[in-house]
Amino acid sequence: MNNFKEKFIGFVKARGVGFWLLLPATVFSIVLPFVYLSAYVSQPSYFEAGVMIIPFFAAAAFAMCFFKYTDKYAGVVTFVFSLLFLLMFINTVYYDVTDKLFKAGDISLGGIFKYMGSDFLFIVFASFINIVLAIVASFFAQRRKTEVKTSESTEREAVS
Repeated sequence: MNNFKEKFIGFVKARGVGFWLLLPATVFSIVLPFVYLSAYVSQPSYFEAGVMIIPFFAAAAFAMCFFKYTDKYAGVVTFVFSLLFLLMFINTVYYDVTDKLFKAGDISLGGIFKYMGSDFLFIVFASFINIVLAIVASFFAQRRKTEVKTSESTEREAVS
């Protein structure tokens, strides 16, 4: 148990800011397809299975953080898949949005908040949060740079 605790603390200390920014984006990427499925599976003209699969690729991109040579690209790949999901989602449901707003006679931003469901709003806002987090995370390191003590640096410290 103690060995696991030490390894876990070492793992947490070795992760950079970009890793911690991509973590909530990954959680949103896992939740988004299920919200989309529950909201639009009963309306076949607004549901497309391909849209539901894209966020899982964004979540899988998080695994790039665990490899030394691919960790710097994890934020960019997450951004691409999150943006692709948002664009494909808008492409599949835009007619539903316009239909509800024209029937209600309220074509405004307030009408979107009033007549569209909370699931639609969650998908849109969570997608925007994913995109912003992925962009910001791509500018930060996924792992911290740690100094490795060599025998030369130890000798220099001893002499000083």
